[in-house]
Formats: sequence, C-alpha cells, structure tokens
Amino acid sequence: MPVETLFGVLYIGILLYLTNVHLVTQRWLPVILALMNGLLSLMVLLTLMLGHTVLAPTDPARAIPPAAGLLCVTVAALATLAAGLLVHMPAARQALAQVLTRHSGPAVRPLYNPDSWMHTAALLLALLAIVYYGTLFVVSGGLAGLARALEAAPPSLMGVLVDFTTSSLVALLGVGLFLRRDVPATLQRLGLDAPTRYDWLTGAAAGAGLFLMTVPLSLLISSLTPPEVRVQQNAAADALFTAFGGSLLTGLLVALAYGISEEILYRGALQPVFGIGLTTLLFVLLHLQYLFTPSMLILAGVALGLAWLRRNHNTTTAIVAHVVYNALPFLLVGLLPGS
Repeated sequence: MPVETLFGVLYIGILLYLTNVHLVTQRWLPVILALMNGLLSLMVLLTLMLGHTVLAPTDPARAIPPAAGLLCVTVAALATLAAGLLVHMPAARQALAQVLTRHSGPAVRPLYNPDSWMHTAALLLALLAIVYYGTLFVVSGGLAGLARALEAAPPSLMGVLVDFTTSSLVALLGVGLFLRRDVPATLQRLGLDAPTRYDWLTGAAAGAGLFLMTVPLSLLISSLTPPEVRVQQNAAADALFTAFGGSLLTGLLVALAYGISEEILYRGALQPVFGIGLTTLLFVLLHLQYLFTPSMLILAGVALGLAWLRRNHNTTTAIVAHVVYNALPFLLVGLLPGS
C-alpha cells in the first residue's frame, strides 16, 4: 500500500474513531473540527489543482474536452463549498435535513441528524471522495487516460483487497462497531441479516434482472453513439474488465469483493441516513469509468434497484443481487468465449 494511501486511511480512521467517542463522551470536538478542517483544506487544494489542470494542461494530448473539464471543476468547487458549509454552519445541516425529509418516501424517512458530527463526517468524506476522484479523472486525461493508465499498470487482486478492506472498515467504524454498538447491533444497523432462502432467491433474481435490463439499454446507447466516441467512452471500463477477465475465478472474486463492500458502505451504512437519492448520486459519481458517458444512467438505474432491495428487504439481499450482477459478465465470457 502506498504511503500516502496508508496515511489517508489512518487519518480517516482517527477522525471516525474520535467522532464515535465524542457521541458517547462529548469530548474531542476541537480535535474533530481540526481534522475536518484539514480535509477541507485538502479539498480546496485539489479543486485549485483541478482548475489549473483544466485551464492550463501541461500535456495537451491528455487534456479532456473543455465542457467536461469545466463540469469537473464546477462539481469540485460546489462539493468543497458544501463541505465547508456543513462543517461550520448548523443552519446548512438543518436545511439538508429538511430537504432529505421532504424528498423521501412516506414510509421510510432518512435518519440524518443535523446535530450528529458522525453524520457530518460521513458527508464530508463523501464530498472529499468526489473531489479526489474528479481530480484523478482530469489529471489522468479523462476516460482515455484512465484506460492507458490501467493498461500500463493493471489493477491487482491486492488492490481489490485494499478497496474491500477500506470500504468495509469505514462502514463498520462509521456505525460504531465496538465503540457505540456491539456486533449484533452493528449487523442490525447495517441490515446484514442472516440470509434466508428467500433472500438468496430474491437477490439472485434481482441481480439477473438488473443485468438483463442493461443489455438492451447498452445496445441502444451504442447505436446512438458515434463509433469513435463509443470506443473512448468504453475504454476505461473495458480495461478494468480485461484486467480481471483472464481468469474466471479472479473475476468472480472481484465481483464478490466489490459486491459485498460497496453494499455494506452505500446501502448498509449511508442509505438509512441520507436516503436513496443522495446515496445513489454518490454511488454513481464515485465510479470513474462511467463518468460523462450515457452508462451513468444505467449505473443509476442499477443503484436504484439495489437501494429498493435494501429498503424493502435488507442489505444481505442487495449484496446477493450486486454480486450476481457483477459476476454475470465474467461468467458469460468464461463459459461462452466471444460473448
């Protein structure tokens, strides 16, 4: 693991740990605010670097289209501004709570508490991730640059393991495992019920249904997109698939790792607090390989389907569906070469 990644994970871990302690003891708030301000400063620096890269690219060959670059800068600036307001203005947190309640379904209300520093920390980290990955997207040279980077340094199973561990630990620490909740209470909070036969069947059917839904939509998008644009749009996603598609076992392990960790984090930890809409938006924005492509709409549809499973069943069912959805492409290629 790179030193900067290790430092970032440690920094976030300390922030989440102290925030949990604060919820119980009402101590450490000055330190928590100092850590949050450190993350805000990082967001400002990343946004400035992003703007400089868009306005004055050092390598014109790797520059992304001006409209996409301007959109990235705008999103990063708005995310940074929102993070600052949420950390330093209670009125902003109250306004967000009202918006989430107003636009949620009548049966299930988000549990966002504007007075909870843990909820504020979760939002801050989500906004930081948007700025970070948006900067990475632009600095890499957009989708084509990401594809080149992935071809030059293909992702490894160790990287997948790091992603799995990081996402899972953030979710577990965020809900207070061993700090505010014991293991049974943590599993209940995350919606991780012991899977029943009904959960297995429902999740598998939903995952297969979501995958089948994407096939005609993908074909429609391909038919409406010029070939040269389609190649660029799919380059990063193709590179990711190629990196893990050589071995069926490897592909299935990747499908399992991301299916579990992403559902625990997004649908298990975040959705009950921030609602379906905001959680889905975060889920889509943090998948770099789909940015600025029509595939973002497909990904949003899949995320909404998983969110529905979480709300009406549990996170366990959503995990089964996500794993099946991820695994089907690898199974098709492994069992039906050329498919």
